[in-house]
Amino acid sequence: MTTVALEPSAAAFETVPCYLCGSRDHRDFVTAEDDLTGRPGTFRFVACQACGLAYQNPRLTIARIADYYDDSYIAHRRKRDWGVLTPLFERAMTRLDADKEELVARYCPLTPSTAVLDVGCGSGSFLQRLRQRHGLSATGLDFKELSSSPFLEGVTFRHGLFYERFVAR
Repeated sequence: MTTVALEPSAAAFETVPCYLCGSRDHRDFVTAEDDLTGRPGTFRFVACQACGLAYQNPRLTIARIADYYDDSYIAHRRKRDWGVLTPLFERAMTRLDADKEELVARYCPLTPSTAVLDVGCGSGSFLQRLRQRHGLSATGLDFKELSSSPFLEGVTFRHGLFYERFVAR
């Protein structure tokens, strides 16, 4: 029997204030879809009017987030041997990291004086790319314990949730 994933209902989301300053005043930033698992859903990101932080709002509740980031989530790169498909997998993941680098470069300079925090960093391959190509300071955060990933060498890694680890109380 094949299970078809459905678009998350409104009940799967919660509205949150800015993680950095607590403001509820924001503007639309970008709308995106899940690009790695193919699971349905459109996700809205906003920019805080007070401090400029961009974040998902409304966000999936913690009870629903695991639906998107389970152990088969490809960006965690837990599985490395795909047999004859391994070169294709590596090329696709490298292309994804390059696309993300291009997107970030549109909004901020990538220089040695830049510090990047990737919330939901997965294996850390994107941060490693930025660190090696631009000499910047890279920190990754993921709710999965991924500190053993070889991509995180030289990258500061934090295990947990953004609003538990980085938000001033």
